[in-house]
Amino acid sequence: VMEIPVGPVHAGIIEPAHFRFSAIGEVILLLEARLFYTHRGLEKAAEGRVYNVNVEAGRSALQMLVRQCPAGQRCPLWVSYHAATEFTVDSWVRVLGVVQGEQQFRSESDEVKVVPKVEATFLLPAKP
Repeated sequence: VMEIPVGPVHAGIIEPAHFRFSAIGEVILLLEARLFYTHRGLEKAAEGRVYNVNVEAGRSALQMLVRQCPAGQRCPLWVSYHAATEFTVDSWVRVLGVVQGEQQFRSESDEVKVVPKVEATFLLPAKP
């Protein structure tokens, strides 16, 4: 089975989309369509509280809740950083980077979650 990612595609009037085909030869077995695919290549700054940190092979992955979230909502964000970081759980962090699509992960309650993913250029301390 071969997976063929296509997009994001900007098709005139409709919103951008991303398509992933799974095929064997010329037979398409599965088509995954992500419509309204606008989380790509946008420079962003966000502040939030870290709730999970993983540092492996000199790279960091942080999961955080964004401070600028509408009242009563939780706004998780996945952050990838090119170096090891000393931020820990419950640290407040300012992230400057580029939105690179979405990241899937399995929560503690075994749910698959999909959140925006940012490739961070800088990670800075923030005030709580």
